[in-house]
Amino acid sequence: MRIWRLEVIFQRLGEEAIHWWGAEWVLGILILLKYKQIQEYGGQEGWDSLSDDEKAGADILIVCEVGKQIFELLSPKEQEKLTCFIHTGCCMHKDLNCVKGGVKAMEGMWGRLKKMPPVLLANKDNTAILETQADPRAPTAAEKHAEEVSKCGATHATMLSGLICQNKDKKKGQQDTYTFYMEVHAGYHIPYPDVSNTRYGSHGEAAATILVYHEHFINFMEFIRIAKDRPGQTNIEKNFAITLKDVPTITELCVLALYNVAVSCPFMQRVWQTGNILKLQTFFQKKVEFLHSFVSDPTIWIHDNVCDTYQTASLDGREWEEWEKKVLLAVKTLIPKLPDLHDAISAFIQGAYKTFVKRFSDEFKAGSGIDSLTNAERDKIFFSSTNDANEGGLGSWRRGQGRRPSETLHKFNTSYVAAQNDTESFMSFKLTEEKDELYLMRTARK
Repeated sequence: MRIWRLEVIFQRLGEEAIHWWGAEWVLGILILLKYKQIQEYGGQEGWDSLSDDEKAGADILIVCEVGKQIFELLSPKEQEKLTCFIHTGCCMHKDLNCVKGGVKAMEGMWGRLKKMPPVLLANKDNTAILETQADPRAPTAAEKHAEEVSKCGATHATMLSGLICQNKDKKKGQQDTYTFYMEVHAGYHIPYPDVSNTRYGSHGEAAATILVYHEHFINFMEFIRIAKDRPGQTNIEKNFAITLKDVPTITELCVLALYNVAVSCPFMQRVWQTGNILKLQTFFQKKVEFLHSFVSDPTIWIHDNVCDTYQTASLDGREWEEWEKKVLLAVKTLIPKLPDLHDAISAFIQGAYKTFVKRFSDEFKAGSGIDSLTNAERDKIFFSSTNDANEGGLGSWRRGQGRRPSETLHKFNTSYVAAQNDTESFMSFKLTEEKDELYLMRTARK
C-alpha cells in the first residue's frame, strides 16, 4: 500500500510539473527521458511494436520519473508530509471484535478450568441424533459430528431469543405475543434488541434485557408453550427456555451485559461525540488502561457497592444511568447462584484486552503516522471514527429490498445518488428545453 501511494505521489508531482512549468524545461526533460526509454525497448522498431496500452503505460512511467526528480528536490519535512500514510479503522467494528475476542476467551475458559460448560443447543436434526445416543462414552461418527457443530453459550442464547422475540421475518417468531405479554405482565413495552438483523451491540443489549426481566422471560416461554392449540415447543423455543435456567449460560449472559453497559456503550458514545478518530488517541489509551485494571482485579463489577463505584467500574467514569443500574442490580441478585462468574469475567476481559491491544489500537502506536501529527493537523485532517456512511448505504439497500423486492442494485444506486445529489433540482434549473429531455431519453435507451 505504501509503495502504491509513493507511485501515486510521483505521478501527481510529475503531472503538476508538466502542467505548470515552462515548456522549454519540460521538453528538455521529456525528450531526454523518452529517448532513454525507447532505447530500453530496443530502439524505434521495438517501440513501434508496442500496443497503444503499453505505450500509454510507458508514458506514465516517464511522468512518474519527472515526479520522482521533483520529490527528491523537496526538503525532508515536505517529503515526510507527502509520504505520511495514515490508516484507521471503524471504531464500531473495533469494539465488536473486542467482544468477539472476549467471548472466544470465555468459551475456552470452561474447558481450561475443567468446569461444566453451557448447555449444548443443538438444532432440530442434531437433537434427534443426540437424543437417540446409545453410549455417550463411545459416540458414533454422526453423533460426534452433531456435538461438534452444535453451539452453546450466551451469544447463541441471545440469537435464539432474537428469533423468538424480534424475528427479522415478521411472519415468523412470537414478536406480537412477546409485546402483548410484556405490556400486560411487566406493565410497559419492552423492546427486544434487533439481534436477528445483526445490529451492532445487540447481543450485549439482549443479554442485559434477558437478565433484567429474567423471570418474565421464563414465564413467557411457558406461556407460549401452553397457549398453542397443541401445547408444546419448537426446537428453538425449547433451547432458549433451557438457557434461561442453565447456570453457565446465565454466567456468560452476565458478563456480556456487564461489558456492554460498562465498556461498549461508553466507548461508542465517546466515539460518536468526537467524530474524528485522530483525536481519540488519549481515549484509546484510557481504554487500554481500563481493561488492564480489570485483568488485575476482575471483581470490580461484582462488588456489593458497584452502583456507587462508577468512577472505576465504567470506562467514562460517569454516574450510571437508570438502565445501567437495573442491569447491575440484576447481576448482583444472581451472583450467589453463579460460582464461576469471577473466572468468566477474568477470561472475557483478558480476551478483549489482548484483542484490542494487539489488533485494534495499532493506529496510535509509535511510527504509525498519527503520533507525529500536531493538534492543528489533526483538526485539519478528518478521518471518520466509524463506517456509518457505508453501513448506512447498505442498510438503505436492505430496507429498500423489503419495500421493493424486484428493484435491481443498479436502479437503487441510481435513485440513491440522484436523491443525495438533489438531481431533480439541477434538472429543473438547467434542463429547461424539450430537446434536453429528448436527449436524455435517447441516451437512457442506449
